[in-house]
Amino acid sequence: MRNLLSEVESFGGTAAEDDDVERFFVETPAFASLAKGRRHLVVGRKGSGKTALYLAMINSAEREGSLSVGLTFKQYPWAAHLKYASTEVDSTERFVSSWLFLTLVETFSTLIESSGPRLNRDQRKAIDDVSKFLRQNYGTTHLDFKRLFPAGGLRLDKVDVKPEILKNSLGGFSKTRTSESLGATLAKINDWLFKKLEVLGDSIPKVYVLFDELDLGFDPSKSEYSDRVIGLLVAMRIFVSRITRNKIPVHPIVFLRTDIFDLLHFGDKNKIVNAEMVELAWHDQLNHTGASLKHLIDWRIKEELGVENLDDAWDSAFDDQLTRGTQHKFQHMTFRTFLRPRDVIQFANLALTAAQTRASMEAESKDDLRITNLDIKTARVPYSTYFRRELDDEIAAVEPSWQHYLEVLRTVGAAKFTRANYERAFEIAHRKFDLKLSIEDSLSLLYQFSILGFERAVTGAGFIYQFRYLDPSVPFESDASYFYVHRGLKETLGLTETLT
Repeated sequence: MRNLLSEVESFGGTAAEDDDVERFFVETPAFASLAKGRRHLVVGRKGSGKTALYLAMINSAEREGSLSVGLTFKQYPWAAHLKYASTEVDSTERFVSSWLFLTLVETFSTLIESSGPRLNRDQRKAIDDVSKFLRQNYGTTHLDFKRLFPAGGLRLDKVDVKPEILKNSLGGFSKTRTSESLGATLAKINDWLFKKLEVLGDSIPKVYVLFDELDLGFDPSKSEYSDRVIGLLVAMRIFVSRITRNKIPVHPIVFLRTDIFDLLHFGDKNKIVNAEMVELAWHDQLNHTGASLKHLIDWRIKEELGVENLDDAWDSAFDDQLTRGTQHKFQHMTFRTFLRPRDVIQFANLALTAAQTRASMEAESKDDLRITNLDIKTARVPYSTYFRRELDDEIAAVEPSWQHYLEVLRTVGAAKFTRANYERAFEIAHRKFDLKLSIEDSLSLLYQFSILGFERAVTGAGFIYQFRYLDPSVPFESDASYFYVHRGLKETLGLTETLT
């Protein structure tokens, strides 16, 4: 039975953990490449759908009879993990062995705790050997990954390890716990665990090992944070290379914010980008192909209103009047976003609220209620406030005083302006605030986070406003003729379209 728009609470949550992912998730090419084990790193801006994808992978694994383990790093004991960093390699590689160990142990724990496949004698022995190791060190095979790195080291006694592995160089493995050479210890035990996994081969079910919420504790000024994320990415590449050679169906997937990935510098980065990474990039065309935001919002409307045909969903919630006579309502909305699911869902929910409020005041028939251009315009004000808060969550760790440079834009007074306009406004704002960045650096910061774009000539298209979220490969042109503030900020900054 079809529901009334007046009775719908929302089109879903803007945060995946608060949303009904099982009901609302729309499969994209990114999901397909992860599910098939083709890619192992997901990079996307905050709000682009990484956590929804993480949860959807877990749901999908359960449906298809595969195994998954989701690792989220909230309140993770990094100090304990740090003790197992290697002191014998370059700083950017010091966490590689500890991440490999975590991935291998979680893989085995998941396999052991499942009902398990039919195994031959050698395979059963491999599982039993690892089970003994886990029970000896942790008391169980059902592990809490936040307790994998005991302060006193690890033990190997009563575990079937070949004598050539137990050489004097194997610091940390003995009948008594020791904290000596913990990083070197892990390198040895990782090789042992890999060999046990290779014995199992392709007889095991598919296993996904998922890493999320790695941005918690992000501090661009601390090399330790960068080193451990780089270590994870390098470890992921080593793990994938080894299990792929042996046709073992284990797929680690790392979910990481774009701005964090951009700050990382290490030798294998370009190889990972080309071979392992999928970037979450959505489009706002009016079709349902690829990573379509229109498909995403239409599906949510269909689910909430009980519309039978997906193609009828939009018209069931929005009237058919173009905005300003030329622009589809959907693209009027997306023009004020970073082309992220979170932004589009938030705008749609605010427009829904505006429509319901208007209908209650005008005594409009509940049967005929649809979202109008007036509702879209009303929603722009609270949406702009939301958009500014989202930026604060993203930028504050990089530049705590970033909002001072929004005040420069407020002082300019218009969305479209010249560099001379900005320089004059900068001097005025400088009297009120301690502006630590130069004019040049502040413009670069605003471009980096797509707060402003610049006018750029494009062959065949004339002049366009280039924003970084549309194409991160385009460098900033600080001497451009005109700059333009992102439309999502126009209301919160009180800007006119142009200077009079």
